[in-house]
This record gives sequence, structure tokens and C-alpha cells, in this order.
Amino acid sequence: MKRKDSFMLGSFNICSAHFQEKRYTDKNLRLIAGKIRESGADVVALQEVDRGAKRSKGVDMPPSLSAICGHHSHYFI
Repeated sequence: MKRKDSFMLGSFNICSAHFQEKRYTDKNLRLIAGKIRESGADVVALQEVDRGAKRSKGVDMPPSLSAICGHHSHYFI
């Protein structure tokens, strides 16, 4: 396996996926996942991520996004 000497860090404020319709939608979450994939980042730090919030229909965004992107998720407070 070839050693990689660097990695790319991505940072996104996802505004709890409320950005287009000013409310949470599954479509917005999929759009965010697409941007994460397009970024090519090895590690992605997300801000304003909901975990079971009523305003976001109870969606646990970290594992939902990682499932769509095919990545692993870790949540830290």
C-alpha cells in the first residue's frame, strides 16, 4: 500500500440542513452529502448538526450523512 503524506480536512456548517427551504428536508441532507463527497476531503468536521432534534424530524444526521456518503461517523460534543 502506498503511503499518503497528507490529507485534506473539510469543514462545513450545515445549518441543520435548513438552508434551502428554511426548514429541514431529506433533499437538503442529500445535497450536503453530495458536497461532502465532491470535496474529496479525508476528514470532514461538521457544525450545526442535529441529533434527534424535533426541528429536523428527529433525524440523527451524523450516521445518516455517513450512510449516504459511505463514510464513518464520529460525534463529539
